[in-house]
Order: sequence, then C-alpha cells, then structure tokens
Amino acid sequence: MKQYVPNKPNAVGLKNFVLAGRDGVIYDFAIYKGRETFPDMGLGVSGNSVLALVQTVPTGSTVYFDRWFTSVSIVEELVKKNIFATGTVRKNRLPKDASLVSDKDIMKSPRGTADQRTRSDNAVACIKWVDKKPIAMVSAAFGIEPTDTCKRWCKKEKKYLDVPRPSVVKHYNEKMGEWT
Repeated sequence: MKQYVPNKPNAVGLKNFVLAGRDGVIYDFAIYKGRETFPDMGLGVSGNSVLALVQTVPTGSTVYFDRWFTSVSIVEELVKKNIFATGTVRKNRLPKDASLVSDKDIMKSPRGTADQRTRSDNAVACIKWVDKKPIAMVSAAFGIEPTDTCKRWCKKEKKYLDVPRPSVVKHYNEKMGEWT
C-alpha cells in the first residue's frame, strides 16, 4: 500500500518500520499497510510499531529511538518487558506531573544545564538539557549522572567550549539507531 507523506523528499512510496543497528544491519522490519499493520496496544502507530518490533530483542537490552516513537508510556511498557529504552521526546508527550523546568527558564541558564525528574520507583527518568536549545528525553537506562563534557561551537566567542553533558545524552548520541 503506497503512502503519501508530504514532508518527505520522496512523498509517495512504501512506509517501512525498521529495527536496525547503528551500522545499518536490519534486525527486523514491517511494511506499513495501514492501522491494522500492528496490534493495537493503545499507544498509537508509533508506540504499537515499537512494541511489535522489539519482540525479537533479547530481554535486558537497551533500544534507542527518536522523538516520533518516544513517549513515557512506551518506555514504561518496555520496562515491563525488561527492555530499556532511551529517546528524545516531544514536549507534549511529557507527563504534566513531570514538572521539568520550562524551556523559557532553562534557556536563561548556562549552556549544558540539565533537569531531571524520575518516577517514584526510579525506573523511568524525564530529562531536559539545554545545548543551543532545550532537548527533552525519556530513559529507563540512563539519567543525568555521571555527567561529562563535550565540545560545542560558540558563535559569540568563535571557539569551541566544553559544555556539561548528561549521561543520557552521551549514550543516546553514541548509540542512536542500535540496540545493545
């Protein structure tokens, strides 16, 4: 079934959902055939696709995905299956009770500032970090600590600066696109 996705370079074609490693090896995939492609787990197409594809992932593994797939509810479902997940998340998918510092307030803080809220059992963390702009993440594998530093270009000073970076950001940047 051909799909039309207007914002893509090739707007008409097959839509594939792929579980792949960072090196490009495909571990599992599904061709999207409409809403009936994945069993309805009440998590929307993105969440249902993740649950379907991770059936082949060994328990105890960590998976990484981008903001289209990430929500607190999908990370919680994966924790129940003993699969740990980390991903960037859209701000409207963060729970209201997470009470992370607002984008406006965190932008007033120095570059590299981070804020974290964890579930009462510490199984899932919501993190916000400011680099050039605020980035929200959800993880069942990592939090802010231990922090390290990364080199970031400062346009104002015209040089690279050492910017504090949470552990979750480091691991996400290193591993995005693979499961370990």
